[in-house]
Amino acid sequence: MGSFWLGAHRPFFVLSALWALLAGLGWLAGLREIGGADYGNLAALHAPLLILGFGGAASAGFLLTSLPGWTKGAPVQGGVLVALVLAWLLGQAVIARQVGLGAGAGLPGLLAVALFPLGLAAVMAWAIVVGRAWRRLFALAVPGGLGGVALAYVGWPQGVAAALAAHPSAPVLLYVMLISVVGGRAIIGFGRNFLARSGRAAVKVAAGWEEPLALAVLSGGMAVYLASDGGAGALGLGLAAGSQLFRLRRWLASPIWREPLVAVLLAGFLWLPAGLVALALARLQVGPLASADALHALSMGMMGGMIAAMAGRAAARRVNGALVARRGLIVACTLIWLAAVVRLTAALWPSGALAGMELAAVLWLAGWGGWLLAYAPALRGPVLRPVLSGRRVPAAPENR
Repeated sequence: MGSFWLGAHRPFFVLSALWALLAGLGWLAGLREIGGADYGNLAALHAPLLILGFGGAASAGFLLTSLPGWTKGAPVQGGVLVALVLAWLLGQAVIARQVGLGAGAGLPGLLAVALFPLGLAAVMAWAIVVGRAWRRLFALAVPGGLGGVALAYVGWPQGVAAALAAHPSAPVLLYVMLISVVGGRAIIGFGRNFLARSGRAAVKVAAGWEEPLALAVLSGGMAVYLASDGGAGALGLGLAAGSQLFRLRRWLASPIWREPLVAVLLAGFLWLPAGLVALALARLQVGPLASADALHALSMGMMGGMIAAMAGRAAARRVNGALVARRGLIVACTLIWLAAVVRLTAALWPSGALAGMELAAVLWLAGWGGWLLAYAPALRGPVLRPVLSGRRVPAAPENR
């Protein structure tokens, strides 16, 4: 097999970007076809494309790329990687067909949809058990969650599918919570390494209770939002937004903004509190944004920006053991965030909302097209590991 199959970041991050383009093209074409009419049916297919296709492929790429570092074992490559990619493609085809038809899947369809998350979980579990990396067993919740959402989208079990139909924002919120856990820790880890490498004082380590509390408030706020229709949900999201700013408050005020690869991660993360506040205001009917509009701060701004920033690290140049951002990655992330801003502000001018959504889709497509161009150097030759991080440097004393 060619060098393309030497690392999971190559096929899965590319598939994630291609699915982002596919979702954007489908949305743009659909908007022009309906000409400003109700786009609820269009959103029904748009959501699983982004969450399970775009987000699912990115999650697989990150998990499988991180697995050798967790277990000290061999990377997932070759035939196993090809089989996982084929299972992912099969599942996406079935989901798109069934959601497009508005019908539940039969037993063969359910098995096809479940094949990829089960295969991903099996590969991860085997590596974790063989490597005795028991602390990483929690990561199996990711393929489990993706599989559960995928099955719900194709109608099984009926109770969960009905709950998903009643709360279409739930998969986005669940995925955002996952990115919050992974992305927040990545910012801290990569930021600490940058400070040490540049000879700057380390940021004071947070108390052991801070991160669990922030994540508990985030999950609790989202649960209250989904379970209630009144102001309690808005309050929960407001507290959740504050908890995430509190969690990274020291890093927001640190010099890590000087490192482009960390800065784009941090900028992407800031869409989380912004999106939660926007959803809270929409719930209270304060301002022009409806919930569907506000949700794009999380789906386009945070999901899109964080996935682009994290996956783009695999294509960074390596200089003296450190990762150096490619200019194309910074431009791509900027276009993706600009797309999110335009999508949100489209609601401010109802007469021009359709044009605003079309412009947002064009910017999204430009961002991900540019991202693929910037990522091209990562697709050939030997894989330099660790793929997503540079050489670790001992930390300097804390800045108290």
